[in-house]
Amino acid sequence: MSDTVLLAIQDQIATITLNRPKVFNAMNQDMGAALREVAQRVLEDDAVRAVLLRGAGAAFMAGGDVAMFHAHRGKLPPLILRMVREFNHAIIAFRRMRKPLVTSVQGAVAGAGMSLIALSYLTIAADNTQFTMAYSRIATTPDGGGSLFLPEILGYKKAMEIMLLSDAFDAHTAQQLGLVNWVVPLAEFEQRTAALMKRLASGPT
Repeated sequence: MSDTVLLAIQDQIATITLNRPKVFNAMNQDMGAALREVAQRVLEDDAVRAVLLRGAGAAFMAGGDVAMFHAHRGKLPPLILRMVREFNHAIIAFRRMRKPLVTSVQGAVAGAGMSLIALSYLTIAADNTQFTMAYSRIATTPDGGGSLFLPEILGYKKAMEIMLLSDAFDAHTAQQLGLVNWVVPLAEFEQRTAALMKRLASGPT
């Protein structure tokens, strides 16, 4: 398994960490495949009672790895297709889980990162988090189920505004929109996330 996604299971909590902190956990082909593998493992592990999805370093996920796209622009269509297929299989595995999935986010949440928070059951955000769909800036369509999950949460008109304009907004705005459950000070972020996961793992799945 690639080290672009890490899995740790302790006290019946599976912690999945997106692990490309130097590029704000931007999605590349290795990460898409690794996320699919980890999601499937957690789906099949009946001992896991709650799942946490987080990002290493200062950001949750800054979307797709645009630098990688540029470097491979000569063979980009098949590369993107393979990556998105792997990512979408991960999304399906997450949706099939019969245990709560929590996203814990800070810093940047963009593109595919937005799709991940939209599919999760609960989201806790540090107060420094900034959100944007970003896809329209590079003339691509939302992947990872974002075009399905966002209208379900926000309603059609607001979802289209966020997808078409790609404006950035802060954590408190995300909470008002219903994308985020809790906004907490960055200094309390890890502690509050741990407390939430402990509560979920000790309750019914």
